[in-house]
Amino acid sequence: MRRWMAIPCLVAGLFLSLALGGAARGHACALDSRPSLSTNGRLVVLNRQVARTQAELATWSFFLATGTYKIGQPVAMTENRKEVARTLMPSALRQPWGWTFGDGAYAQGWTVHHAYHRPGRWKIAVYAYNPESHHWDLFDQATITIRA
Repeated sequence: MRRWMAIPCLVAGLFLSLALGGAARGHACALDSRPSLSTNGRLVVLNRQVARTQAELATWSFFLATGTYKIGQPVAMTENRKEVARTLMPSALRQPWGWTFGDGAYAQGWTVHHAYHRPGRWKIAVYAYNPESHHWDLFDQATITIRA
């Protein structure tokens, strides 16, 4: 996390790290527990599950994508820029988001589409470009389940 990220992100990250015994490597920005990521037009929901193993931790995030997602069908993903603007500095909103999908793929854009080719639980991660540090900073994550 960079200094320009809002306090809620730091608190959420600290909570995750403490809850998981320090095993968490990244921090999700919960934006005051208000979801801002949508998949196929549905806002993600707060994840009430607890990761109990390292394998579960690999795909665990603060938010879950609800709905049915099937192999090979593109999933539209977007962030609510108005909501995100409450947490990120204006300079972070000048360049489209960077997205990873948990399966090795990467995309850049305000709205992206991605089709998964294997079933499973995947962690979607969203990054904002910080022009001050010239780095991409993680600010949101959600877990999605793909079915055969």
